[in-house]
Amino acid sequence: MLNLDTYTQRIAHVIDAVGIDVVTDVFNTSQSQVYRIKKDASTLSFNRVVELAKVAGINTQWISTGLGDVESIGNYSVEIPHLFETDAAPFILDRYFFHAEQNMDTLFSQAVLDDAMENLMCSGSMVVIDKSIITGNGIFGLMVGGVFTLRNIKAQVDGSIKISALKANYDDMTLPKESLNLVDIVGRVIWSGQNHG
Repeated sequence: MLNLDTYTQRIAHVIDAVGIDVVTDVFNTSQSQVYRIKKDASTLSFNRVVELAKVAGINTQWISTGLGDVESIGNYSVEIPHLFETDAAPFILDRYFFHAEQNMDTLFSQAVLDDAMENLMCSGSMVVIDKSIITGNGIFGLMVGGVFTLRNIKAQVDGSIKISALKANYDDMTLPKESLNLVDIVGRVIWSGQNHG
């Protein structure tokens, strides 16, 4: 009986299903590297998982978590442009991850650049940001002093906002209502993907 309980087992299964030569071409890498990935997929970036899922017609969520249908729902993917790298190829993700009413034109993807939200969104992982949502509570992409970062924002009763990170070595900050213009809120994070061990 086939055991697909772990992330690495699912990746190896998908690689075997599409063939080593196909994966070598898609990843533009050597066969020996693909065999290493089959033994330990922890170094495989989420972008590569999405590429592999697309080629195989497999649901990205199933590969990543083991949950959901194996086959991609209608093999329907969406291309999400990068926030800053306008010349880069778009980030591709299963439409399955978004609710049916989601306006795809307001979405942008961005790599996480720091470890402020570690354990939830690690440096190097990808997030999808909805630029139409710039108020409320949640995790938002922010521009602070020209630098992009992710932080948890919580609206306060007095109209101020509390900005915090998950890691303790980052200071929390409360911005009074009259100082909200000091931070450029890019949009709320609606999806995040990690490199999985």
